[in-house]
Amino acid sequence: MVQVNVVDIGGSGVSKPTSKPNISFYVYILSFAAVIGGFLFGYDTGIVSSAMLYVPDNSGMRPMNNMWQELIVSMTPGCAAIGSLISGPGSDWIGRRYVILSASAIFTVGAGICAGSINKPMLLVGRVFLGIAIGLASMIVPVYVGESSPSHIRGRLITLFQLMITLGLVIANIVGGAFSYINPDQVGWRLMFGFAAVPAIIQFVCFIFLPESPRWLYEHDRIQESKEVLTKIYSGDSEWIDYELGEIDFTCKQQKEAKAQQSGFVLLRILQTPHVRKALLIGSLLQTFQQLSGINTVMYYTGNIIRSAGVKNKHTTIWISAGVYHTQMAVKPMIPLRIIPALDNVVEESFKILYEWEDVYCHTRYTVLPIIIMVIYLLCFSAGYAPLPWVMNAEFYPLWARSTCVGIATACNWIFNLIISLTFLSLSQAATKYGTFFIYAGCTVVALVFIYFCVPETKGYSIDEVEQLFMTKEKREEMRRKEERAQKARRDSRREAERKERAPTYPDTFDMRF
Repeated sequence: MVQVNVVDIGGSGVSKPTSKPNISFYVYILSFAAVIGGFLFGYDTGIVSSAMLYVPDNSGMRPMNNMWQELIVSMTPGCAAIGSLISGPGSDWIGRRYVILSASAIFTVGAGICAGSINKPMLLVGRVFLGIAIGLASMIVPVYVGESSPSHIRGRLITLFQLMITLGLVIANIVGGAFSYINPDQVGWRLMFGFAAVPAIIQFVCFIFLPESPRWLYEHDRIQESKEVLTKIYSGDSEWIDYELGEIDFTCKQQKEAKAQQSGFVLLRILQTPHVRKALLIGSLLQTFQQLSGINTVMYYTGNIIRSAGVKNKHTTIWISAGVYHTQMAVKPMIPLRIIPALDNVVEESFKILYEWEDVYCHTRYTVLPIIIMVIYLLCFSAGYAPLPWVMNAEFYPLWARSTCVGIATACNWIFNLIISLTFLSLSQAATKYGTFFIYAGCTVVALVFIYFCVPETKGYSIDEVEQLFMTKEKREEMRRKEERAQKARRDSRREAERKERAPTYPDTFDMRF
């Protein structure tokens, strides 16, 4: 990644504290409640793979051809793109917290509609609701966590979002496997969809009591509330609270100056501001390349890939899927790497115990190779490409453009998700299955070159300093000189105030009596 020297521009004149901040458990409560949205994202993305093994056999859904199956699967990413675009201006207007509450409510409604579906159109409507909710959550959760987190743990906390997506995928397969034994064609698939309402309700209840992002509060002139939230996050550490307030204040003042010079819609201001435009381009390409790696062809068609290896039993297919995602989750930073061999052994033993082969497949020593390669592919993806586009997009943009830019970048993710999922089967027929993945591999090589030469390293910078990484050297130097003048003016003002305090005072009138 590109290394850039950033100018220290403490907006309040308060230098960055040298001691580590006194972080309270409160910030972890905020983050864990928010990333439940990531769990719902993963669960509702993953559960469709298990449910669609049984939905076509339901009496109310027959006949269900391939077009209907593709429509039900792809409707969610399509609507997620719409949800992510709505989320940007919506969060600027009503706040990050209320968008998360809205997403939780829509998740609950969507899960209920899917679980109670009596025909194909009703199931499609439920998937539309879930898609909009996923779009809202995928955009707003990283923004909320990023704006509420101290800089030295911000990356870890935003990475929790991707960890919870993976956990949602794992739980989706486990829940799918469990409910596949309860009259799956009539009842089981309904329980699979309906289970998503439980975490959605938990998140909704949590955010009734949790606060708004401190940066959003400050930008909307609710300064005292912003300070109260920061006080809870930093356990009353006044040095860090003052520093954070100063950084936010300086950022807000810069934004007001920029807005005065560039009036108009936020999107127009983004396009007129070179460093923000550059950040948006890089952030959008990161999200686009993530999907061009072909990851969601594996996510949506896990069951098909496993069955193409020759696995006959549907229950076995779901349980092997769970093992695959469990292994993927093991490479997350919070889980020790030494348990990966143990998980691999579990998957291997599950093959020995559960495998029941389709008669139409020729069972050879290479039959399980597609599944092994899929596990390696998911392990490599989850180690970096899974979380980093979300983490970096939550950091890249100034406060005034953050929600809009993250919304646009997230929409790019979902649009290419939709394109990949809709074209995979056709592309597999035109270019063969292995040819299709060679195309995805070529896109990933291009992404590697792009990331190495164009994406800056954000480690160690506050969320308000990251903006400078996209500025030209001349612009950063101009900011440095401007801040030096501002600090000199503040010092002169303080000295003048101190001089007046030390000067002797005399009464306005004199007592002339002797």
